[in-house]
Amino acid sequence: MNLTYSVLWFDDTDEVFKSLDLKPVEQKFLDWGFEPNFKLVTSPDELMREAPFSGYDLIVIDFNLSEHDKHGDEFIELIRSNNVFTEIVFYSGQPASELWDAIRKRELEGVYIANRSNVTTRIEQVAKQSVKKVLDLPNMRGIVMAEVGDIDLLLDSILERGVQELGEGERTTIFEKFYEQVHDQHKKQGKKLDDFKKEPTPSSMVDMCDTYKRWISVKRLLKAHPALTEDGIGDYNEDILKPRNHLAHGKPSKTKEGYQFEYGGRSYLFSDEVGQRLRINIRQYKSKFIGISQLLEKK
Repeated sequence: MNLTYSVLWFDDTDEVFKSLDLKPVEQKFLDWGFEPNFKLVTSPDELMREAPFSGYDLIVIDFNLSEHDKHGDEFIELIRSNNVFTEIVFYSGQPASELWDAIRKRELEGVYIANRSNVTTRIEQVAKQSVKKVLDLPNMRGIVMAEVGDIDLLLDSILERGVQELGEGERTTIFEKFYEQVHDQHKKQGKKLDDFKKEPTPSSMVDMCDTYKRWISVKRLLKAHPALTEDGIGDYNEDILKPRNHLAHGKPSKTKEGYQFEYGGRSYLFSDEVGQRLRINIRQYKSKFIGISQLLEKK
């Protein structure tokens, strides 16, 4: 799982989808620190085009598919026959007993029952449980590493495009400050750094960046570039990179409050609440950096 929670929903009645109010359940996903993604399909062909369904965290299927010869339980059986064990919400306007009879008849596992009137509430309940199961410490560490890696690529793109668009004076200032920063930290990289000093380019600067240097260089770019601003950008190092370093390199010890990490002479307490805030922060920073990258692409 990444920080997008994806739901595949099959109902052959377009009016049902038009009548849905997904905003409350989408807001719940956002509150948990996940970006909601609902894929709504109205035909068996659309549904099966999503096979093997590996990109989805939850599948929702209607029982009464009036436009087709099959019922929803037959599609669930088809999904399960392909070794897909994603949790499924199975719903209908009919009594729940009919759905349970269909589930028992086909011996379907991992299926949750809902009425059409409360299906979004059921989706929220099942999603919350599935999110809780995967957000143990090892999985959360992996999510943070992967998301910071994705953001690194965004920052690289911002730097390469944005620095190239600066005037010679601003560009030279950024290159010189970067040289001083790298020189102080990496004297052993002498030749590579000397080559950069002789002929600096955005690409060669990015090549020598670690995550922190990317962030500092982007901050300098935001100050120098006439089309960009650092207003509202926040402190990416404090909010994301320092927690990431503790999760990546620190050794955890279990406490009543959660897990205590020690790294670089500093402590970091990781709990469910801290993890939720970290996921929200990652999603927000990623959105900001995507916006900056798109702004540069339009120029």
